[in-house]
Amino acid sequence: MKKSIYDKLEDIPQADRDENNYQMCSDAGSPNNGKWVLLLDGAHPVQAKNTELLSEKAGTMKKTEHDSIVGQKDGQIAQLTNDLATAKTTSGIPAGQVAVPAEDATLLSQVKQLGDFATIKTKVDEYAVLKERDDANTRKTLLTDAANAHGLNPDAFVSLAELHKIAEKLEMREVPDPKKPAEKVKHFFVKGKDAVGADTAVVLSDYVKTDDNFKPFLPSLTTTDKSTVKVPKTGHGEPVKEGSPASNYINRTYGRREKAKQE
Repeated sequence: MKKSIYDKLEDIPQADRDENNYQMCSDAGSPNNGKWVLLLDGAHPVQAKNTELLSEKAGTMKKTEHDSIVGQKDGQIAQLTNDLATAKTTSGIPAGQVAVPAEDATLLSQVKQLGDFATIKTKVDEYAVLKERDDANTRKTLLTDAANAHGLNPDAFVSLAELHKIAEKLEMREVPDPKKPAEKVKHFFVKGKDAVGADTAVVLSDYVKTDDNFKPFLPSLTTTDKSTVKVPKTGHGEPVKEGSPASNYINRTYGRREKAKQE
């Protein structure tokens, strides 16, 4: 085996000098600086050994990395397997079912007593219809009481008030009776507030005289003879009086239509 380092050129065998197998090291940072070192061409046993060692080290590193990843995955699988086994033994919930709070389970049990979904939905829909009907009757009673309290015709006032949702604004208050100060009477007010929140409620009898939705119908609102009352349907225009040109025109028009139908 060739020697790797010589201190002087003269120490190198002549055959190696003739083949230029050595070269002086000129690396100032190397411990061999100024010495003659062997030129390696890959065939030197040292180089072959180094290559072998490097290959083994790389393989060892890859195997170590692979083993580490496999170990992590094995640990995760073991943990999941353990969690699944614990869940099976502790939850007691069959497949296809879910856990719910106790109060939800109680509510569900109570609801199921009412019937299946279709039956319950029908009942809910019917309730909505009945509630709307009940609310309408409640509003009609309130509006009728208000009309009677202020000398208004109930039929005309209820129709207009429903159209303009006055029931939501009505409020009954007890005020001193002008004729009997020691007693109180019921007056209905249409509630309202100004920009600063002050009460601007108006007594109903005055409200119908000033509101644009009611003023055109004052003749019908203030009459007590139901036979002459024309209940407003659209909220616009004066009521039509019997025997008026408008009434005669309507009678002629609809009279012709009815006659045509009969023929």
